[in-house]
Amino acid sequence: MSYCGLYYIEPQSEWYSERYYLPQADLKSHTVILSSAYRTDLTQTFVSPIGSHIKEAKYTFPLYDGVSVVGFTCQIGSKTITSVIKDRSTAKTAFDDAVSRGESAGLFEQSLDASDVFTTSVGNIPANEKAIVKISYVGELKHDAEVDGLRFTIPTSIAPRYANAGSTALHGSRDSGHGQGNIDVVVDISMCAESNIRCVESPTHPIAVTLGSLSSENANDGSDFCKATARLALGNSELGKDFVLLVQAKNLVNPSATLENHSTHAGQSALMVTLVPKFALTPARPEIVFVVDRSGSMRGNISTLKKALLVFLKSLPVGVSFNICSFGSSYSFLWPRSKRYDENSLREAISHVKSFGANFGGTKMFEPLKATFEQRLKESSLEVVLLTDGQIWAQQALFDLINEECQQKETPVRVFSVGLGAGASHSLIEGIARAGNGFSQWAGENEKLDRKLVRMLKGALTPHVTDYILEMKYDESDTSEDFELIDHVPNVVDLKTTSRAADNSATPLETAKPKISLFDETADPDAAMDSEDRYAHLPTITTPHIIQAPHKMPPLFPFIRSTIYLLIAPVASQRNPKSVVLKGTSSQGPLELEIPIQYLENPGQTVHQLAARKAMLDLEEGRGWIQKVKTLEGDHIKEKLPSRWDDILEHHAVQLGVRYQVAGKWCSFIALERHEAEGEDGEKSPPSYTSVPINPPQPAKIQQQGDRHKAVPFGATVPGPVLPAPQSMSIPHSRQPGIVASVKRCAVPASMGARGKVQLFGASIPSSSPGGGAVRSPASFGQCSVGGGGGSSDREITLCHSLIGGGGNYCAPMPRMAATSITPTPFAGNLASVASTPSQRMHKVIELQSFSGEWALSVELIAALAISAEDANEALDKLVLPQSLDHATSKFVLATALAIRFLEVKVGEEKDTWELVVEKAKGWLADVGIVGDSETLVFGVAGGFFN
Repeated sequence: MSYCGLYYIEPQSEWYSERYYLPQADLKSHTVILSSAYRTDLTQTFVSPIGSHIKEAKYTFPLYDGVSVVGFTCQIGSKTITSVIKDRSTAKTAFDDAVSRGESAGLFEQSLDASDVFTTSVGNIPANEKAIVKISYVGELKHDAEVDGLRFTIPTSIAPRYANAGSTALHGSRDSGHGQGNIDVVVDISMCAESNIRCVESPTHPIAVTLGSLSSENANDGSDFCKATARLALGNSELGKDFVLLVQAKNLVNPSATLENHSTHAGQSALMVTLVPKFALTPARPEIVFVVDRSGSMRGNISTLKKALLVFLKSLPVGVSFNICSFGSSYSFLWPRSKRYDENSLREAISHVKSFGANFGGTKMFEPLKATFEQRLKESSLEVVLLTDGQIWAQQALFDLINEECQQKETPVRVFSVGLGAGASHSLIEGIARAGNGFSQWAGENEKLDRKLVRMLKGALTPHVTDYILEMKYDESDTSEDFELIDHVPNVVDLKTTSRAADNSATPLETAKPKISLFDETADPDAAMDSEDRYAHLPTITTPHIIQAPHKMPPLFPFIRSTIYLLIAPVASQRNPKSVVLKGTSSQGPLELEIPIQYLENPGQTVHQLAARKAMLDLEEGRGWIQKVKTLEGDHIKEKLPSRWDDILEHHAVQLGVRYQVAGKWCSFIALERHEAEGEDGEKSPPSYTSVPINPPQPAKIQQQGDRHKAVPFGATVPGPVLPAPQSMSIPHSRQPGIVASVKRCAVPASMGARGKVQLFGASIPSSSPGGGAVRSPASFGQCSVGGGGGSSDREITLCHSLIGGGGNYCAPMPRMAATSITPTPFAGNLASVASTPSQRMHKVIELQSFSGEWALSVELIAALAISAEDANEALDKLVLPQSLDHATSKFVLATALAIRFLEVKVGEEKDTWELVVEKAKGWLADVGIVGDSETLVFGVAGGFFN
């Protein structure tokens, strides 16, 4: 495992050097979560304990993929230097020049190989002085399928990446000898009105939760259950593993469209559209290939992976084709080509999965994915599910491969990705899903994988819809068109007249250019090239007035959050949009949803920076609006100027980064002691010299005006004292045995237990199995099946109320069955030991299901259901079934009904895991004639066992 800290390099001999790590005196992280977005201010204090100054120190660390780094400040000794964004080359040159002059300087760069790894360089740290580095970043929260809530992560370590990163080998590393400091992590959560927080928990660390108020407010007066604070205070400077926080709240899935006016760029605005789609389409029957990491690093995850894959295989519907590819240093397929899902192929696949071991060496993903694409069945769509806990350095080559197959060729192929454990690369997992038109999920340590994989299977079975578009609808008072397609890109560029370097013509209106001497004694051959000169050979391409990010609307999957941004230039922001309309076309009818636009009360930059970073990612990964630009001859620029294509992408990404002050692959933050730092207008801007401590901004809040709620931007100040960590009582950790969580009690209003009105996005669709029932046209994004394993909002809210009032424990998971160990009376012979927890028994029941969907009334099933053989025989005698069914079939009917009722009653909270298994079982019952009165009778008898 690589160290994650500030270090300097000292040569030990001619052949090798050694890293010396400076002790970290303090680490403070303050995060504000506002609905589905967040802002984090990370402040790290390092101490130079040696007697001489350090010329240059570096700190390489990970951040979550897709975040927008929007601020970088260094305080060295008593001097604070602020920074601005420059293109990568200019920033690095300026930093090196400042360090060579002996001046203090700071540089913040993103790795060229991975978008989730950043390097901070601090130049010229005086002897025995502190170096305080503050980084601010914003991002959007992931949707966690396991808890159906929001997932916030602070990565803390860089796992070894497979292959060489190009750095010089350093032999050994050692600490500078000083003790470690403290770490303080505070997360303020502020949800929209009517989105009461149901649960705040961490599956990785002990936390203190204060419900009803933020850290800047008086907790004793807290009664707003749209607010909460989670605090982690370990007392040392090492988290040990990624810090994960899960938030569950009412109405998190409601669609929203938020428009922000920029605080400094007049007329500039940005729109964020986010939704968790709810719609039902008849599932497709594609080819599904599991690409599974079996490298040596998977040793700790292999048992979890095997168990989840077995559930996945049992959940596959009849009619699909499937295959399994194992990879590491090499790769191999279960079969040369995918096979139809039948009883024989399922049996063979289950035997194959049970034999899995972490014995494939290193981690190489390119070749197995390429082979998967090449040998796919051309007559059906391909859904690839990749599972890995690893990291690679050659990420862009992998993204290019997936991007070409899924987007440029427009073949019916999608790639989904699952990250396992704390070591998986965020940029790798997220980048695979972006390029593959799929979505990603994460399963950290001590987190279940079953639900996430079954949710991913549902996404893979969703029919392909490739023509999603976004429109804006304007006020009726607007005299122009009511709708505007967000696809406005300059279609033609004249390369003959717009090239900066080639355009030597002048019109009479142009000012004569000064003559350039061919012998200028003041010319410096070593002078750095100006950043604008670096792009002088490129054609002039006008940026569109409205940039959509991502440029191509991503596929929408039921119950998986999607976010789309618009950057709206001043020339396009004259009209007042009132709503956005999402549209798509499926083989079963048109899809449509209109979302009203909510205006933020105060101007800000958060939405703009999120949008800019998303647009920059498009360009960094070879996509974006610029792909549609053509020459006068009708050729795409990439085809006409292949040698300049990468420079064109870089140039436009740098323009976005500089304008909105967002770091990226090709632009970095540079902080200089002298006056070299320039603002975006090109003028010299003096740095800040101050000894004022660096304090994080106060959290955002929601202001209510009548029936309209307006969000104050992330920088807004909320009055109230900053409180110390609350005095808390200890309770058992909600997910991981042996860890203790702390929860602070708050007053609970009497209305807390009342049931809130659940707003659906459209008319509800009665629950039915995939493929059953009539198809509605047009279908709404809001249509869904209501009810199921999540439990009612009444029950959840009342549970939280009783826990708070009774013992101070705000949030625990929904109650599970008490662990029991039951050995039923067997029909014959002895029974081996059976699983004791409901979850283990659930997996055993799923394992025993046959390919067709039914269960046999076997010794193993009776044991897993924890019932006696005598009771089962007695129930069998009570059954009155159609005369067409013989006694042998009756046993299968009873066993199947018993298994279904066990899953529904005893492990109802695990519905996302067993839902497709039960659908298959009910389909089998219908096929043998158990419908209507017969179905009622059978489930009535079975239900008596699990009251």
